[in-house]
Amino acid sequence: MPDNPSGETWADVNEPGISEQFNRGMGFKMKCRYDDAIREFTAIVNNVPDFSTAHYELAKTYLLMGENREALKEFERAARFEPDNMDIQFFLRYVPQFTKPLSEELKDAQNGVDMDAGDAFAHNRLGVILLMMDSLDCGLQEIQWAVELENKAEYHLNLAYAQSLFDEGEAWREADLASSMGPENLDALLFLGALYMDLGREADAFATYEDAVSIYPGSDLLHYLIGNVYFAVQNIGMARIEIETAVKLNPDNYAARRALAELYMISGRDDKAIDQLEELVKMEPGVKAAREKLELLKAK
Repeated sequence: MPDNPSGETWADVNEPGISEQFNRGMGFKMKCRYDDAIREFTAIVNNVPDFSTAHYELAKTYLLMGENREALKEFERAARFEPDNMDIQFFLRYVPQFTKPLSEELKDAQNGVDMDAGDAFAHNRLGVILLMMDSLDCGLQEIQWAVELENKAEYHLNLAYAQSLFDEGEAWREADLASSMGPENLDALLFLGALYMDLGREADAFATYEDAVSIYPGSDLLHYLIGNVYFAVQNIGMARIEIETAVKLNPDNYAARRALAELYMISGRDDKAIDQLEELVKMEPGVKAAREKLELLKAK
């Protein structure tokens, strides 16, 4: 690789002007100058399509403007390049439920809590919206209320997400509880596995993903994640086998193909790496790094 095959390993965020442009976009977003922020973020993703964080911030800006369809498209684009990012997955779980700008959804959710302070669903919904609007402390408090009112796996999982922004140990306890309440809860298992990886507990992450894949054997994402765990412990052979499985299950899994190309290069199998890079260029012609890697390998 030499770095982990997942994530933004190929996005050239150091390309001249990109980091400055991203910072300008974030500044505009913080000042509620959403049109200006969208202009900056859009220019970035047009230039560096695999910069998943720019897609993510563009999506959040669209969401604040009430352009929910555009927001969903950008969250999906972000997930294409970084499928194991739990921030992205959190938004993808809830954005399809929204039909209004977040500010209006916030008013409705607050009204729901005001009308019935004992409504766990209302507290959870309010907490989710507050988290999406970066009101982290308030969002955490609302979801804690939801959990106290109703012992439900969804609320524990949302609390795990909220806690992960402050205390990964507390987040792990909530995610573990959510997964134990519904062993078939794929979102909980994915979140728990991601937390284990963040905590450097690769063996526990592996066990979690293996439990999940026994329930969902056809999940290309799970095989991709298992491959990442193998890579983290430097078992390149098994990493390649798992990620090959992910690509077979879903040939459109861009992140898995990207990782597989890197694994083939590490293994000295340039011919197979070229095959994957050619597919990547077809799938995302705008990603410069894939084209450059392909040209270098063919020039050998």
